[in-house]
Amino acid sequence: MKKLALLMSFLGLLSFSAPCRADDEEIPFGAGPTTNAFPEDAVLRFAIGRPPFIPASEPPPSPATATNFLAIADDGAPAGVPPDTQGAVGPSNVVTMLNSLVRIQDRQGGTNLTTTLSNWWGFSATKPFDPRIVYDPYAGRWIATAAGNQKLSDASLLVAVSQTSDPTGTWYQRKLDADTNHTRWGDFPMVGFNKNWIVVTANMYLTGSSAESDFHFVRLWVFNKTNFYAGGTNAPTILRAETNAPKAFALAPSLVYDDTVTNMHLLTTWNTNALRVYALTGQIGGEQLVANDEFPGSCNEYGLGAERWQRQFSVSGHNKRLIYEGICG
Repeated sequence: MKKLALLMSFLGLLSFSAPCRADDEEIPFGAGPTTNAFPEDAVLRFAIGRPPFIPASEPPPSPATATNFLAIADDGAPAGVPPDTQGAVGPSNVVTMLNSLVRIQDRQGGTNLTTTLSNWWGFSATKPFDPRIVYDPYAGRWIATAAGNQKLSDASLLVAVSQTSDPTGTWYQRKLDADTNHTRWGDFPMVGFNKNWIVVTANMYLTGSSAESDFHFVRLWVFNKTNFYAGGTNAPTILRAETNAPKAFALAPSLVYDDTVTNMHLLTTWNTNALRVYALTGQIGGEQLVANDEFPGSCNEYGLGAERWQRQFSVSGHNKRLIYEGICG
C-alpha cells in the first residue's frame, strides 16, 4: 500500500498545465532541458516485454457518483490564461484555485467563498501565479503555494497552511524571496509533504527571461511541517538540484500518504525515454537531496509509441504539459 500511495501521488503531481503569468500577457511556459544523457553508472529500468492481458470475466460496475457540481469557471482574464486548474478535497470542503480565482465550497457544492487569487493571498505589491493546493489528512491541514512577480528581481515564493481543517478560517502565510540575490525568479512551483516536511520546488531562471538557455536549476524549500503548522517561522532548508547539465527540470515532490515514512522521493522527466528519481533524506534541518542512479523507462518496448512520457504542446504552442500514457513493467 505504501508503494501504491507513492505511485498515486507521483501521477497526481505530474499532470500539470502551463503557468499563468503575473502580467496581462500570456507567454510560453519556461523552457527546460528535455534531452539529458544518462550517467555512465545509470541503471535503466526499461520493460522487457509486453505484459499478458487477462480480461476479467465480469468486470464490476463503476460506482455511481454521489453528487457532482461545478467548482469554478475561468473568468477569461488575460492574466489567467491558461487557468492552471488546481483543487483538493477535504473532509468537509473542496478548494479550487485558478490563476485568476479561488473558490471554497462544501462537499455538496455550496459556495463558502469566491475571491481573486491576489486577494486570497493578500500580499501587497505581489502578483501570484501558478497556485497549488493539497490537503494533509493526517494533520487535518490545507497547504497552498504560488509563485509571485514573474520574471522580476523581487520574485517570491508564497506558502500557506490552514490553522484547522476549515479552509475558510485563518491561515499561516509565508512570503520568501525566490532568490536572495535577486538575480533569479522561480517558475512553476510544486508542493509535496510527508510526516516531517512540506517541500516546495521551483524552476529557477535568470531574471527577465524564461528561455531554456537561462534556466539555471531547480530550487527546493524544505519546511519543518510541525513548526509551520504551529505558526512558527523557522527558516526552511534551501537546496538545489544539479547546476550543470544534465540537470533536473520541474522536479515533483511526492504526497506521502503514510504518516510513518520519514523520507521523500521526487520525480523528473530526464529525457523522452526515461524519468529520474531523487530522494530527500536526513534529519529536520539537515536534509540532503540525492539523485538516484535508477531511471524508470518508457513503454517503448510495448510497441505503444515512441514517447510515452513527453511534453505536450497545445495548438497555440504556449501550453506545455507532462503527460502520462501508460505504466511499464
